[in-house]
Amino acid sequence: MERNKIAHIASRELESLGGIEAYLRNLYPLLIQNGFFPILYIQSSEWGLITYDDYEMVYIKAPKNKYVGKIFTGFVATLHVILLRRDVMVVHYHAMAAGLFSFLPKLFGFKVVFQGHGIEWQRAKWDGISQKIIKLLDYFVLKLNNNIVMVSSDQALHLKKWINKNSTVITPGVNIEDTLNDKEILQSFNLEKDKYILFLGRLVKEKRADLLIDAFQKLDMNVGVSLVLVGEGEDKYVEQLKSSVFSSNVLFLGSQFGNSKNVIMKHAKLFCIPSDLEGLPITLLEAMSFGKLCLASSIPANIEALANTGIFFKQGSKDDLHLKLKLILSRSPENNLSEEAKKRAIKLFSWELVAKKIIEIYRGIT
Repeated sequence: MERNKIAHIASRELESLGGIEAYLRNLYPLLIQNGFFPILYIQSSEWGLITYDDYEMVYIKAPKNKYVGKIFTGFVATLHVILLRRDVMVVHYHAMAAGLFSFLPKLFGFKVVFQGHGIEWQRAKWDGISQKIIKLLDYFVLKLNNNIVMVSSDQALHLKKWINKNSTVITPGVNIEDTLNDKEILQSFNLEKDKYILFLGRLVKEKRADLLIDAFQKLDMNVGVSLVLVGEGEDKYVEQLKSSVFSSNVLFLGSQFGNSKNVIMKHAKLFCIPSDLEGLPITLLEAMSFGKLCLASSIPANIEALANTGIFFKQGSKDDLHLKLKLILSRSPENNLSEEAKKRAIKLFSWELVAKKIIEIYRGIT
């Protein structure tokens, strides 16, 4: 059967712990089920090409530099599509850096979708000058694209106010998954059910793991729970986090995927997402789908995900986060909130719904 080919540009290795990677990891099997042939262009440490019956992975050896890695990947991937993949139906760019070259395929007759997964220039890793340059590049990319997808209503509203551009909101989704070997996996990490608070995400500045560690370490260490941080990130920031820890109850487990990640999430007492900036966080949606009590910073993305099914603290406030942690740990679990969060995740955030909306975009481009 002839399949419509879709080029996705660009992500890191699909097993990386990041929003774009999780998005594509869950989306492309559903595209395959619906008769599409995804071609995934991946920022890598090596060149490579792996072709399967239903999809293809193109690995692009990119500089290990936060300023040029994704830009280089996007440029090489764009040239590869234009020169060698004339049979591609749609070129789908993910995030600004790769999307800088999204105007080129259109010049050669390709249909193009640009998807924003966050407001790139607002990320904490950029200094003042870099932030201004990236904001200008964001403006350039968005102005040149008409088929724009944003992952949250807040981002779509920002885009409309900023440059008067309309976009389609397609949130991330969640899979409701069974877990296996729960007891053995918990024991391998020295964890006990309902005895730890979980942070899961990239360890980068805007995710504010530092705020959570500080607030947790202000608690009485006899509260009987640990703080577990799952994820990896920028080496310098991770070193700062680890050097700030004086409690043996703070555990860094590195990146975890698949069943191990799901087991750790399933048995947490509380899921906490203290971020200053998010697109629409998949990790939060996953925690909701497991029926976890969620404590989140009061940023628009978290509020959009949780609505009235979670607990919020004032963004950036260590004192308020500490107070909310203390209140939650001192009383019985909020079962009603947990169940409502699970119902909300199942109803509103399914990957099947995401795939349906994406496919409608692909087929609707003229």
